[in-house]
Amino acid sequence: MKWSFFLTVCSFVIFCTQFSCGGKSKEANIPKVDRVMLDATKPKLEKLNEVILNNPENPVNYFLRAKIYCEIGDYAKGLKDINQAILLDDSQAKFYFLLARINYQRKEKIPAIKAAEKAKNLGNKEAGLFILLGKLYMETGDFDKAQAYIARAAEIAPYHAAVFYLESLNMLHTGDTTNALAKLRKAVSKKPGFPEPYSLTALLYLKRNKPDSALFFVGQGFENTGNSAPLFFANGEIMENLGFKVASLASYENAAKADSSYLPVALRLGKYYFNKQDFSKAGRYLNRYFIADSGNQTVNLLFAEVLAKGGDDEKAISVYERVLRADASNPEAKKALELLYVAHGKQVPQSKEEAAKKTPLPSTNPVSTKSLKTVVEKPSKVSPKDTIKPGLETKTKKISRDTTKVVPNDTTEVGKPVKIPEKKDSGRSGKKPVPTESANQKNKMQLKKEPAAEATDSLNKIQDKPRRGRKKNKSQENND
Repeated sequence: MKWSFFLTVCSFVIFCTQFSCGGKSKEANIPKVDRVMLDATKPKLEKLNEVILNNPENPVNYFLRAKIYCEIGDYAKGLKDINQAILLDDSQAKFYFLLARINYQRKEKIPAIKAAEKAKNLGNKEAGLFILLGKLYMETGDFDKAQAYIARAAEIAPYHAAVFYLESLNMLHTGDTTNALAKLRKAVSKKPGFPEPYSLTALLYLKRNKPDSALFFVGQGFENTGNSAPLFFANGEIMENLGFKVASLASYENAAKADSSYLPVALRLGKYYFNKQDFSKAGRYLNRYFIADSGNQTVNLLFAEVLAKGGDDEKAISVYERVLRADASNPEAKKALELLYVAHGKQVPQSKEEAAKKTPLPSTNPVSTKSLKTVVEKPSKVSPKDTIKPGLETKTKKISRDTTKVVPNDTTEVGKPVKIPEKKDSGRSGKKPVPTESANQKNKMQLKKEPAAEATDSLNKIQDKPRRGRKKNKSQENND
């Protein structure tokens, strides 16, 4: 009774206070607030824009504006501002740390690692920096470095939820699921609004064939963190495992709506619609993956195949070429690319190895082209005139054909004078035999140097002195 009377009195007092002063409400005296001003980032951005316009050489103002852009998710403008800040002053560790965070959100892992390492080298010892480095090296597959940075983060912030989460990932890499689950529970207890530990815990229980436990953690995650892509994706996995395909597809679609850059669901939906022969939707989801992470060649091959079957041959060719630049021996990419080139009338590009096989090896003999041409020149026949001085042709005209015919032979030394045998008269003509040239004349005569012209062996076998005691028959005389 006392409490009810007290409440009645209080209500009456409040009523009288609100409707006093002629029965007019005090709401009329409350000034209206601009809804734009309720957004804390708007006035800050306007103020920083004015400050930067008046003083464009101060790097801190660019840094502060980049932080605001990062908070509202405009990473392109944030990247531009933080790069300008570093251009003006490259000695600040916090500038590089913010650059690493922005690149991580943009899925640019290698630039993020370089910026984070630079921040560490400049003296930044925040736990968040080591947590980021642990994530980056784990996602790029360098688990040794990831473990080292996670350990450093644990030394600085041993009860940080992200530290527990990264430790669980490292344990899963080694196959220790029991301790990984224990770490995930600690991460959930330290930061209930952290969605990834809930989803990962649910998937681990699903692998243990415990869908009820998995659904419990998904429900807790939705209750504590709200709608998030990892939780929708985990719920889709559970529904698919239980055979509820329609519910599973709806969960995957909700995950893609919650975060279009969430790569696991982009790949899952890309494969789903590819199997359904819906290449338009498959290409849309795989394109998200390709933009965020173009280094996964397995996904790139699937994306290129989807593009080719969907009719976008030009983009399919560019994706296949990207795969071959990363792995020139990929047979699937080479075969598909050859078919696309032939279909469009383009020349199939060759790798350096294939081009080398078809190109003749250069000669190792340092002979000039001119000398090679001289060597292979067709040899010409040498007539006896080349060995006799001008004016003596009439004297050697009656030499037998068998003795004057010269056939090229490789055994005779080029440039050596060839002896012409003496021809003795048979005695019937009454004329004395024509004497051969003297030794001095022979030394003066030289053969003309031609590449392959040489004397024959038969000519060398002819005796230097004329034969005696043999008479020629009538046919020989006629030949003479």
